[in-house]
Amino acid sequence: DVLADQFNGKTIEPMNYPPAKGNEGKVKAAAKLLSDAHHPVIIAGGGTVIAEASKELLELAVFIQAPVLTTQQGKGIIPEEHDLAVGVNYAMVGPASQVISNSDVILAVGTRFLFRDQQIRKDQKVIQVDVDSQVLGRNYATEIAIEADARESLAQLIGYLQEHGSPKSGRKEAIGAYKKAFREKLQQLAPEQLKIIETLREGLADDAIVVSGITNVGSWSHFAYPARRARTYITSSYFGTLGYAFPTALGAQTAFPDRQVVAICGDGGFLYGVQELATAMKYGLNVVTLVFNNNSYGASEWHQTHDYEGRYIGTDLLNPNFVQLAESFGAIGLRTTPEKLDAALQGALAAQKPVVLEIELPNLMPPFHLVNHESTPREGN
Repeated sequence: DVLADQFNGKTIEPMNYPPAKGNEGKVKAAAKLLSDAHHPVIIAGGGTVIAEASKELLELAVFIQAPVLTTQQGKGIIPEEHDLAVGVNYAMVGPASQVISNSDVILAVGTRFLFRDQQIRKDQKVIQVDVDSQVLGRNYATEIAIEADARESLAQLIGYLQEHGSPKSGRKEAIGAYKKAFREKLQQLAPEQLKIIETLREGLADDAIVVSGITNVGSWSHFAYPARRARTYITSSYFGTLGYAFPTALGAQTAFPDRQVVAICGDGGFLYGVQELATAMKYGLNVVTLVFNNNSYGASEWHQTHDYEGRYIGTDLLNPNFVQLAESFGAIGLRTTPEKLDAALQGALAAQKPVVLEIELPNLMPPFHLVNHESTPREGN
């Protein structure tokens, strides 16, 4: 009855909300703290991307010679191959433990600032900037909390630093050591996944949009896929939404019809939204969907294998033939191996049609269930 009822009310007119500047006194104090710091670090979250603060963030990082650590939502806010970019912290893997531990001043911008098992010492000073006052100081005590838009506050900080200080001497060697150590750790933990991700990076344009799903290669891509621009790497944020990547990629292709759009899916996640192949065909959304097929909900199966003595329940999948499934919608279906992914990817990108590209894989270790021994796959996988 509510749906069919009538209501007399006024709609609220659209309003402009200018980006909030930071409190001048707090910004000056933060600039002084950063100027006096010997080993500052910047942690950039999704708020810096929303605020379009790439230019200001990089300018500040270069001026104070601070390594830039991002969340997965902040990925690409500065080019990840830049000397100052040290990588993404996610799950149980990431450079935060070393980079933050060796820092005396921490500038957290546009992030909820939540790292698993990361302690902040009393001698370390935290400056947190966020447009949401409820985030400030929620997870770590702050020396200075600034409620402001990320781009506006970073521009203010740069202005004060340039007016009252000099650029810091280079820390390229120290920051390079962080990056080298982290890369070696990734190579040790996930060599197969890194090889696949390197193939993707080499095969895609700088402005290609990658939508990373909740699947093994997608999760490792948070660390290993170098995003060169903001808004070219999309995740489901903190929610871990299975089935997110393919439908989201269709939205990205709708917004940017002339750019490459690739969805990284697992077999289980892709089947959550496979019916949207009809949408892709109807509207000519030429997304390339990579379906990494291990015939299981792989992360849960890995967990059952290594923490529950192989007591499996609900993790094995009876999959369709993904090539024939794509073709039944009128899309292109392809199948390849990790070793031949490069050629298959280039063919899919050139097709100018919705493509489902299946890559068969064994079940590999995810970054949130690390173990020190090899997986013991069950029979049939």
